Amino acid sequence: LNADALGMFKILQCVLHQFGQMDCLPLNLGMIAAYYYINYTTIELFSLSLNNKTKIRGLLEIISSAAEYEAVPVRHREDQLLRSLATRLPNKLAGSPRYNDPHVKVNLLLQAHLSRLQLGAELQGDTEMIL
Repeated sequence: LNADALGMFKILQCVLHQFGQMDCLPLNLGMIAAYYYINYTTIELFSLSLNNKTKIRGLLEIISSAAEYEAVPVRHREDQLLRSLATRLPNKLAGSPRYNDPHVKVNLLLQAHLSRLQLGAELQGDTEMIL
């Protein structure tokens, strides 16, 4: 590991390293990230955002903001379908959401899954992929 990466992992509380020593010890967040192949930015987001007072709405927003969901495809004109889906869900999105954003799509699909809504084949396939 180079010094920059090691310093970053140390700040994120993923590893324990003392200056001048060659050994690095994994901390809980580092072990979780390594075991589940979670991006370090996602671990940082979760560790900074989650607390014992986080409500379901906040939890959905935090989870759907994970870096792993950047690659979720938003198909051509699917934003209109997602806008329609959003009206049927219990937790409304704050502000004016961008329905062509993969993180917004993930949030909506997680809500639809938890609400047991029937989805079309493509959205159902996307839901299975994100779960």
